[in-house]
Amino acid sequence: MNIVQERLFAHRYASTLTDLLRELAADPESLEAMQECYPALWDDLADNGFACLDIEHYRQSFEIFQFLVDHQPHDASFQAGLADSQSGLKHYLEAAAAYEETIRQAPDIPEAYVYLAEIYMMLAQHEHAQPLLEEVMRMTEGGFEHPMRSAAERLMAFVREATQAPN
Repeated sequence: MNIVQERLFAHRYASTLTDLLRELAADPESLEAMQECYPALWDDLADNGFACLDIEHYRQSFEIFQFLVDHQPHDASFQAGLADSQSGLKHYLEAAAAYEETIRQAPDIPEAYVYLAEIYMMLAQHEHAQPLLEEVMRMTEGGFEHPMRSAAERLMAFVREATQAPN
């Protein structure tokens, strides 16, 4: 999907999709029938949620990922999408909880650690951010240069400076 198509989708169809999801959530029999007729339902919904995130339609992405998490709670990518949506909406405490759940379900996703650390840093809870960043450094050592490693290094320098500064 190119940017024009993504914007068209978000403008015309995202609200319609979230309306449909609300109806399906209220009618389990229809949801079950939809799953039987449309086996790619969960993946296609996630693709639409990520498309909404890409173009910063956080309300729609939140509704899509909340629906997905409500019905597929053990999928870490859905948890991560929910966390990203909540962060985009500036619901940082809820985003932190969703990133924590993402990490619990899939402890090998360095992005979740970095984004959670960023939230802790915004909340001036540097003591919670530091171990997350250290874990990213451990996860990404050796091999190719992972983009989250450079983000973690940059944030770690800020955490060290903030924790050494007098109050």
